[in-house]
Amino acid sequence: MVRQTDSLLPSQGSPGRPAGRQTARAVQQDAGAGAVDWTVSRDSSDFFEGSVFVVAEDGQQLGSATCDAPGDDAADRALAELGWTRLGDWTPDEYGRPAAVVTRSEVVVITLPPQSVPGQG
Repeated sequence: MVRQTDSLLPSQGSPGRPAGRQTARAVQQDAGAGAVDWTVSRDSSDFFEGSVFVVAEDGQQLGSATCDAPGDDAADRALAELGWTRLGDWTPDEYGRPAAVVTRSEVVVITLPPQSVPGQG
């Protein structure tokens, strides 16, 4: 599931945040990774409930998407679905969750030449 909300204003620039580009922070969250002190009875290789959240500097959630598997590659795919691209490494945030600076993905518009239709031209 992908949920996207309002966009950000362009960044003024700082280390890891290029000037003029919209930046935010992405956080990976595994719903099954909470502090649980009982045995989980299902096979974890068949079950994963992870998400990636994109959060503005003021804490506003800008979007979220589910991950299809644990790990950075799956989180990067989820970010791409949301229209965001990771700028740096995933590093632990203050809660130990993988977090990274992200920016809006660039949209590349390809203009194709006019196509001829057989029998019309």
